[in-house]
Amino acid sequence: MDVLLWIGWFCTVVVLFFMVAVGLFGSLALKAPSWDLEFLALAYHDWTRRGLTDRKHSMSEELHMQRYIGHKQVAEEPDLEERGRIVRTIAVLIGSNDHDALQAQLDTRSHELLMTALTSVFRSVENISNLNVASRVWVLRRWAALSVVLWHGLKWFLPRCFRQVARVIERYMAAATILGIAGGLLVWGFSRDLSESKEGGIAWVNFVGVVVTVGTVVALVLAVGRQFWQVAVAVIGPVHTWTRKGIMSAALLFGFTAGMITLVRTGAWEQWQRDASKFLTELLMDTPAGDWVGKILFIAVIMFMIYRSFQWARAKRIKVSDRITAVGAAIFFTSMGVLLILFIFDAPREVVLPVLYATGHVIAFFGLLNAIFSVAGWIGKYRALRRAGIEIRRGWFRWWILWTWISVAIALSALASIPPLAYAALNDTPYYLPFTAVTMLATLALFLSFWPGAFTVVRFVIRVHNTYTRHEFELGKIQLDATLSAATDDQP
Repeated sequence: MDVLLWIGWFCTVVVLFFMVAVGLFGSLALKAPSWDLEFLALAYHDWTRRGLTDRKHSMSEELHMQRYIGHKQVAEEPDLEERGRIVRTIAVLIGSNDHDALQAQLDTRSHELLMTALTSVFRSVENISNLNVASRVWVLRRWAALSVVLWHGLKWFLPRCFRQVARVIERYMAAATILGIAGGLLVWGFSRDLSESKEGGIAWVNFVGVVVTVGTVVALVLAVGRQFWQVAVAVIGPVHTWTRKGIMSAALLFGFTAGMITLVRTGAWEQWQRDASKFLTELLMDTPAGDWVGKILFIAVIMFMIYRSFQWARAKRIKVSDRITAVGAAIFFTSMGVLLILFIFDAPREVVLPVLYATGHVIAFFGLLNAIFSVAGWIGKYRALRRAGIEIRRGWFRWWILWTWISVAIALSALASIPPLAYAALNDTPYYLPFTAVTMLATLALFLSFWPGAFTVVRFVIRVHNTYTRHEFELGKIQLDATLSAATDDQP
C-alpha cells in the first residue's frame, strides 16, 4: 500500500469538503431569510390581481398556480435562528469579530437584493394575461433572480474568506517549511552511509523536497481542519453541548461521503454498477420474476393515478366539470387495474367483457357530464363578454351556420333510423328521387364541411376563452387599484 498516496487522497477529500462548505455559506450570505415568504406573498398578490382568489379554478389553473410557488413548504415566519447560524459561520470564515455589525451589513444588503428581485419578477409578468405563460416566466425570472443573489453573495464572501484562510495557513506553513527542511536533512543524513551510497548528489534534494511538500500539505489540512472546527462550533454550538449521537452521525456522514468518493475514483463503484446491472438483467430476463415485477410496477402506477384522481375530485376549490373529469379518470384507472388483475389470473371471457362494457358506459356518462358543464361554462364566459360590451372577432364563424349544420346532422340521423320498409313505400311516389338527391347532397355537404367547420368553431371557442381571460385580468387590475386607492384615502 502506498501510504503517501492515501495521505494525499485524504487531504484532497478534506480540502474538497472545505471548498464545498465555503461555496455553500458564501452563496447564502446575501439571501434574505424571508426570501420564500416574500415570493409567496407576491404570488398571492398576483393571483388576487388576476381575480383567481375569489372563484373556483380549473385543473390547469391550479397546476399553473402551483408552479408559482413550487412544492416546497414555506414557513409562516422566516427562520431567524438558521440565519443567525449562517451569519456566525460567515463571521468565522472571514475572521470578523463584530457579529452584530456583520449581521446588520448582510441584512441591509440582502434586503436590497430581495426588493430588486421582487420588483423584477413582478414586472416580468405584470402585463401577461395568460396564466400558463405567466407562471413559466415567473419561475424562470425567479431562478434568474436567485442566481444573481447567490453570485453577489459569493462575490462578497470569497475574497474575505480567502484572505482569512491565508492568514491562518501562513502560521502553519512557516513552521511546516522549517521543520520539513531540518527534519528531512537530519533523516537523510543519519540514514545514509555516504561511503557505500550509490545515489547521486541530487538525492538529498529530492528527499528533502518530498518531506517539505508532504509537510506543507499536512499543514494546509491542519489549517483547514481548524477552520472546520470553528465552523462546527459556530453552527452547532460549544463542544460541551455536543451529543454522542450527533458526533457519531457527523463521523458516519463524513466517512460515507469520503468512502463513496474513494469508490468512484478507484473505479470500484463503476464495477459494482456493471455487476449489479448484469445480475438484475439476468434475473428479470431469464426468470419469471421479470413479469411479476413489471405487473407490480404497472399496478402501483395505476394505484397512484387513482389516488391523484380522487385528490382532484375531492378538491372543493376545483370547478365541477373538472372534478367530474377526475371522477371519470379514477373510474377508468380503477377498471384498468381490475382488468389487469383479471388478465394476470387468466379470468374467463364471460367475466372480462361485462367489466369492459360497464367501464365504457360509465366513462361515456362522465364524459358527457363534463362536456355539458364545459359548454355551460363557456357560454357563461361568452355572455359575460357580451354584457361587458366587448366585441369578439368571429372570423368565418356564424351562429346560424352552426345551428343549421347541427339541425341537418340531427335530421339525417333521424332519417337513418327509419325502417327499410318506409323507403320501399316511398319508392313508388314522385318524391323519391328529389328526396334521395337532397339527402345525398346534405350528407356530402356535412362530410365536406366537417373539418373546416370544426377548425372554425375551435378557433372561435379559443378566441372567446382568451378574450375572457384578458377581460378578467384587466378587471382584476382595476378592482385591485380601486381597493388600494380606497385604502390610501382612508389613511390619516
